Amino acid sequence: MLKNYLDKIQKYFWFEKEEFKGFAITILVLAFIFSFTEWGVERFDAFEGLSNLSIAILVVGISVFVHHSAQRLAALVWGFRAEHILWWQGLTFSMLFAFFSNGKIKFLPGSALMIHHMPVHRLGFYRYGPNFQTFGKIASFGPFASLVLSAVVRIVGE
Repeated sequence: MLKNYLDKIQKYFWFEKEEFKGFAITILVLAFIFSFTEWGVERFDAFEGLSNLSIAILVVGISVFVHHSAQRLAALVWGFRAEHILWWQGLTFSMLFAFFSNGKIKFLPGSALMIHHMPVHRLGFYRYGPNFQTFGKIASFGPFASLVLSAVVRIVGE
């Protein structure tokens, strides 16, 4: 069982080229939203803003990778392949909320989770096919991983 799971990780874990493009756009937009109010205290300061944006890109990048990696690993456990698609409408609403609230409301949807059935890896164990309960479990691993990451950062930071 472990050998099969490790084989699935080796074959299906890494992200496709289109997913990396989507992650890059998502990370840049979300990092800008997080650093929106940090471009100078009394007046606009480009150096301070770019410095804060760079830090936000690093933090958001790690967070997005952990979030989506956990969903991918969970999907492989149940015999599915997770794919992440850039969600333009979510990013557009995120930017609009940031602009209209002057950075006070951070609404952060950036990608959609698509779950694909892998019938070859499900032979020998009938699981009644894809269902909402399994999809919900897979999707919940992303926010759970984000909570664990934030707890670890908080513990290490103290």
